Amino acid sequence: MKMSKLLKKVSAIVLTAAMVASLAACATTTTASATTTKAADTTGAATTTTAAADTTAATEAKTGKVYFLNFKPEQDEAYQAIAKQYTEATGVAVTVVTAASGTYEQTLTAEIAKTDAPTIFQMNGPVGYASWKDYCADLSTSEIYTHLTDKSLAITDGTGVFGIPFAIEGYGIIYNNAIMTKYFATAAPKAASMDAINNFATLKAVVEDMTAKAADLGIQGVFASTSLKSGEDWRWQTHLLNVPLYYEFKDNKVDLGSADATKTIKFQTAQTSRTFLTCI
Repeated sequence: MKMSKLLKKVSAIVLTAAMVASLAACATTTTASATTTKAADTTGAATTTTAAADTTAATEAKTGKVYFLNFKPEQDEAYQAIAKQYTEATGVAVTVVTAASGTYEQTLTAEIAKTDAPTIFQMNGPVGYASWKDYCADLSTSEIYTHLTDKSLAITDGTGVFGIPFAIEGYGIIYNNAIMTKYFATAAPKAASMDAINNFATLKAVVEDMTAKAADLGIQGVFASTSLKSGEDWRWQTHLLNVPLYYEFKDNKVDLGSADATKTIKFQTAQTSRTFLTCI
């Protein structure tokens, strides 16, 4: 399977509402101990690695400490390396705690209630901010905020900035190379290679032609469907629905984080209605 070049980038503000986390500084003045180590287990507990084991107690007392609660296990190794380099450069002890897959919200709930709560944590965009706004500090004067090339992607409330998006993801098409190679070898294909499928018109023509040649290609349909079983249905209820919902939210001024905001989705566009019906 390969990712085609027909990749549509989507602004982070769309994704932060459902799948892309934002950095949020904890408003509490307490910091986590950088010397605590929690062993990984099979019950879904968070795993902790200390990134500043060699930092002396005197240096810790002088410079302070940082406790970062990480959302994604696959990013743990990279964050541990960054934390180590930061400590070596600044002398500030950094502890990175990574929640087990699928347990971030419950881990954050438990950790935020402790005396040594996370200094930095991740939240699920505007929806996450609605839950954690009482623990978020205003980042409008922070240096990291100045580095945003598009400040509209930040999580804001009034004049305050309470979340900094740190990733932009994109949507693309994953294709079976063996099937596509077989298609390109058929009589009069609508494209000679995947490189030629770089616009919607060509994609549409290829899909229709492949459908007509389905028996020759040994397929029942051009597009496969992901499972709706628990643990996999998020591809439908978040990824697939994100883009059309973004425009519904934008055009109708829907704001789930505000008490007096409109919370009704009108499904006024055909794209939104079709996507929603597909999801259910």
